Amino acid sequence: MEIKTSTIPKAWIKIIEAVLSKGEHIEDKIEMQETISTIITDPGRDMLHKRFTFNKSQMELYSAQVLSGENPTGHPYTYGGRFRIYGSSAVDQLSSMIQRLDQDPDSRRATAVLWVPEIDTVSSEVPCWTAANATIRKGYLNFRALFRSHDMFGGFPANCFMLFKIQEYIANATQSKPGLLQVVSWNPHIYLADYPTASEVIGGIA
Repeated sequence: MEIKTSTIPKAWIKIIEAVLSKGEHIEDKIEMQETISTIITDPGRDMLHKRFTFNKSQMELYSAQVLSGENPTGHPYTYGGRFRIYGSSAVDQLSSMIQRLDQDPDSRRATAVLWVPEIDTVSSEVPCWTAANATIRKGYLNFRALFRSHDMFGGFPANCFMLFKIQEYIANATQSKPGLLQVVSWNPHIYLADYPTASEVIGGIA
């Protein structure tokens, strides 16, 4: 299904409604079998909601770590590590995307992957965010991300904040403006532990 709206919080509420109304109870979560494609037309505006599980300073710090490629926790992988130091050759995919767009602003080849087959086909700790693509159209930098599995309550808004910061970074580097942010979520779900709060959010409880 497709959800198109202006801001991250508005998309979040629509997604919660969709998952809770269409999802099935599977193990410890409510999961939709349908893929959700979310298009956010103005992702940099009104980015926070009072019921998000994080605040702005936390997300600014996390986004900076992703952009830098740092791994302060020693986790088996980080999105920043996969994005900026990919594979055995330590490819900086962010810089490569910017270089592609600098060389050809009409390119559709500014793409990054975060799935490393030789590691992730056997590891129990694998990234949910698996691919990204950026294009420039009419002076606007559009950014797309694919998630193989997606926690739509706690994960989605945090991921969107981080993705927009990457989008903004690439836009600044290519003398363009942030445009659409599209997030494609396979296996979208909400954990049962978050169900009461998610129900309150769509019910309008502060």
